[in-house]
Amino acid sequence: MNINLLLNRFILLLFIIFKGKNISFVPSLLYFRNSNVIIIASSGIGDALMALPLLLELHKFMPEASIDIVVNKNTYYIFRKINFINRLYFLESTQNFLNRIMLIIQLRKRKYKLSISAIPANTRRQMLLPFLAGVQYRIKHEKSFIEKKYKDFNYLYHNKVPIPIGRHRVDSNLDLLRVLGIEPDYVEARLNYEIPINSFRKSGKMLSRYCEHPNENFIGFHPGCFGVAYGEKRWPWKCFVELGDKLQSYCFCRILLFGGKEEIELADRISNRMKKRPIMFTGKTSLDETAALIKRCQLFICNDSGLMHLAEAIQTPLVAIFGPTDERQIGPYKGIFKVLRNGRLTENISVNQVFGEVKKILKMKDIKH
Repeated sequence: MNINLLLNRFILLLFIIFKGKNISFVPSLLYFRNSNVIIIASSGIGDALMALPLLLELHKFMPEASIDIVVNKNTYYIFRKINFINRLYFLESTQNFLNRIMLIIQLRKRKYKLSISAIPANTRRQMLLPFLAGVQYRIKHEKSFIEKKYKDFNYLYHNKVPIPIGRHRVDSNLDLLRVLGIEPDYVEARLNYEIPINSFRKSGKMLSRYCEHPNENFIGFHPGCFGVAYGEKRWPWKCFVELGDKLQSYCFCRILLFGGKEEIELADRISNRMKKRPIMFTGKTSLDETAALIKRCQLFICNDSGLMHLAEAIQTPLVAIFGPTDERQIGPYKGIFKVLRNGRLTENISVNQVFGEVKKILKMKDIKH
């Protein structure tokens, strides 16, 4: 028998013994107003940014509640800026068994009345944590696609909210609040990321080392992405080379390359083959510095990635290239953007297609060529 299925059945047995089968009650919002609330948001940068409207709406309707959050090393730098979050706890895939037991003990001491798991929250550690932490009332999403039920631990949650096909993740996260009787403001929901003044000033100094002209324009490239299907999500690196050469000959601009340390080799490959070398920031900047540098760009061109959402959150226009993932669910949410797709393969999108959309945005921003 599959070890995952055995684990699932063991947990179900414990649950039936200690909690009983029926957990279908739905307390009123008043029940949670002065209580401790825990949010599970320990996935990627983009996922964290798409969970921010959920947090803001929750705080708006429950200002007296004490809101804590479970993060990881990537999402910590996003949630630490929110002044109404009281405690941040780390949940990492690399944590050993003892560290996870210590985390559960810490959370149980807080006696949480409510937990909300922001999408995706689909790893075993994320799904089990609210139950093991003894949270009284637990809410999560329910995936719309077919999967093996032993991975979903639906029975540990009081309410599971479906994710309609094609519904954006920001809206699906806000839908979780409707279980509590909260009617979220979908119209005003936005992604937002505040750039510290010091980081913005530092980004100006970083760029000044490379500037050849005071009126130079900058266009950001993120040729990488992270995830299980990252290879399929990436536009071919040679296309970024060709596009960069076209742009730098078309208008008075410099290309800035962004990404994490694991993408340095990819960025080097692109940089070494462009006629005019781009300015390389891949693996060299913090999240705040990256945001400040992207903010200084006239345009950001990328694959489906966390930096795509970061560019939107700081109101930088973007062109996003999609392949196997659904841009209706995890693409840009609001703002100035263009999503390009041609089937499930990013290689089906030509350089001229991207260049054409880029020219439209540059014209709108009055960038001369």
